[in-house]
Amino acid sequence: MEKKFKISVKGVEQNGVFDSYQVARLLLEWAESVGGEFQVKEYVPPEPSNEFKVGVEYYCRSMYDHDCVYRLKVVKRTEKSVWVESNMWNKRCVVKKDEQGCEYFMPDHYSFAPVFRANKVADGVHDLSSWGVC
Repeated sequence: MEKKFKISVKGVEQNGVFDSYQVARLLLEWAESVGGEFQVKEYVPPEPSNEFKVGVEYYCRSMYDHDCVYRLKVVKRTEKSVWVESNMWNKRCVVKKDEQGCEYFMPDHYSFAPVFRANKVADGVHDLSSWGVC
């Protein structure tokens, strides 16, 4: 089983899933470039949450194109609403709950509109830039 690591060199983090060879190679490159200090921690994913939290980035995939990933950040929260911002949206959205009790919202309302769920956190380990972000 492949382990996940977070690596930081003098406070600059590099996130991703690395095998032990990649970790060793990256550490040597970074240590040489910044003067020798580095730290490796095994990545422990955050517990899935059923509620949206302020300051957290969320993602969802497009229904019509699996390679297209939407991403946004929650900037304000009330009991029934979230205010989000991204390159596509800067608006208030009404929060609903599904049958499992997980919160979700749709920033737009059309047939293939994206649905953001509270348990889909863009946690930094998943490099969304390589997913063809919309």
